[in-house]
Amino acid sequence: CILSHVFFVKRAMDDDNAINTKEELDLLEVDVFEPENKRELAFADALHAFSLFVLQEEPERCQSIIDKHVSNDTGGAGILQGGSDEYAIYRITIIDEDDDEVLNASADLMKEFHTSLQGKRYVFILTVDKLKRYMLGMCDRR
Repeated sequence: CILSHVFFVKRAMDDDNAINTKEELDLLEVDVFEPENKRELAFADALHAFSLFVLQEEPERCQSIIDKHVSNDTGGAGILQGGSDEYAIYRITIIDEDDDEVLNASADLMKEFHTSLQGKRYVFILTVDKLKRYMLGMCDRR
């Protein structure tokens, strides 16, 4: 299962937008899974907050974390093809938080998120280990 092809669609989308997005993703052969319970809905909210933090609220701070891991060439982060002059696309490997032997971009980004005002709400909901388990669980749904 390719984890980047498993998506979780948040119920907060308006109906028309959700239908169009689902149709577009279906054309790209991307599996879309709706939340099945309150726990999954809370996790979707946490992922939404995390993506807003990384992409809109603190992009420079998050970019510096990613750049540090790319330049250290630890294997935990890398630049992928397909970006543009303005935007790059990165691969971030989800590594167990307690693996001290590996420089860990995913844990560093998560820790940075958890120090933010918004991220403090999700300290126990969204962790690297829970994200890893969630993504593997989504693969099992396929």
